[in-house]
Amino acid sequence: MKLEKLKVSFDKKDVAYFITFFIMTLVACIFILFNENYRGIGIFGIVFTICAMLVFISTIVFKLEVENNNFKIRTKFGKKHEFNLSEIERVFCIKRSGIKLNTKFYIKIYAKDHFYEVNNQMDGFETLAEYFIQMYINDELYENAIDKETIEQLKFYASKNYK
Repeated sequence: MKLEKLKVSFDKKDVAYFITFFIMTLVACIFILFNENYRGIGIFGIVFTICAMLVFISTIVFKLEVENNNFKIRTKFGKKHEFNLSEIERVFCIKRSGIKLNTKFYIKIYAKDHFYEVNNQMDGFETLAEYFIQMYINDELYENAIDKETIEQLKFYASKNYK
């Protein structure tokens, strides 16, 4: 399986849920504002709006594209990075469990002195796992970029058994 083009980004449904949550919280702040403490709720509303917009923008901005073994990444802060498959020094698979949140799985790519994380909530996560497996099988990656344990994790991600 040869992938010519691959894209990983946040699911647009998540953005719609966030916008709905943001609007509902803003409406709640406005109702409280008209009833009681104007200054306190006003400051809270401004701070909340700024924080919410930063989270919203960073979610929309992140994107990873692979085309002909060239990676183009736009970080959640908008900074753009480009590198070739041969410049990847290490690929890690990470599992983070939280008490309140579901378990998240990550593919962490280290290239050109930068780390890039892709998680299982993004569209294209499984396809990226398949891509790295294929590149490992074809010996197109740096010799020590992926170890056997990471390959097993990537196979687990590609099979979609973690959902």
